Amino acid sequence: MQWLKDKYAATSVAHRLYMVSIVLVFLGLLMSRSWGTAALDVTSMIAAGFMIAGFIMWCLTVARWIRKKWHKSLYKTPIVLLHLLALLVATGLSRFAVSEALGLPPQSFDLTVGLLALLFYIPAWMAVVAFLLFLGGLLLLAVTGVAVVVFAAIQMGASFLKIFGVDYSPQFNPGMALFNSGGAIAAGMVLVACYSFLTDSYQPWVLSAIRTTAVIADFHPAPNYPGVRPGERIHSLDNGYTAYAQEQPDHSIVIGVRTQENSAHDQPLANPIPSPGQVMKPLFERLSVPVESGKAS
Repeated sequence: MQWLKDKYAATSVAHRLYMVSIVLVFLGLLMSRSWGTAALDVTSMIAAGFMIAGFIMWCLTVARWIRKKWHKSLYKTPIVLLHLLALLVATGLSRFAVSEALGLPPQSFDLTVGLLALLFYIPAWMAVVAFLLFLGGLLLLAVTGVAVVVFAAIQMGASFLKIFGVDYSPQFNPGMALFNSGGAIAAGMVLVACYSFLTDSYQPWVLSAIRTTAVIADFHPAPNYPGVRPGERIHSLDNGYTAYAQEQPDHSIVIGVRTQENSAHDQPLANPIPSPGQVMKPLFERLSVPVESGKAS
């Protein structure tokens, strides 16, 4: 048993978690003969969790290596590019969300789109990481499949070279690489499933929150604007249209669109800008009051 303990101590944490996932899969196959496919489904989900955990432990090793190299600009570039990609995805998601919530082109709702881009930054990172993990897992799976064949041929050649006194043993573990690719694919699928669940479950609340944000941020009261009714907040659109938000007696808000008035409109503002004489006259009157009171005394 000592050799087994030594083998376990020499094995990495990620490899241990991968072994647990394999044991759970075989255990589920055995249990499915008595309890049906439900046992296999449960054990497969738990095995996928252990595989993802093993992949995360492997990623932590890579992250430590990147941290040691972080002082070099070359290793900062991928992280900066990922942040830029996440920001672009967040902006695109916010535009689609505004368009779906209001049913209007999102180009003119700058403030609402900007606020939503900040809120969607974490979901955008989930989407980017899920895509990269899934794509990276597929590429790693393909590369590992080719590497298995190549290293098998090398090992066969190494056995042949031993006849001539050449000892060559390649240090490569294809099984570990296959598990890393499987963990990456499983992690990507879990992130996509979580994103789909959140968007489907909370979509009505999210759309209502977006409409409320748009009314507060991009709709403004403009009583002097032509065609604006009392209590309305408006937002000018392109091509001669105006979006309006009208609060109802039950405190709900109705958002609509109408054409702008094309007829001649001449209406002075309610509060005109006073002339310099009108501004200075009250000041001089206040200054002259103490002087007159002093003369009277």
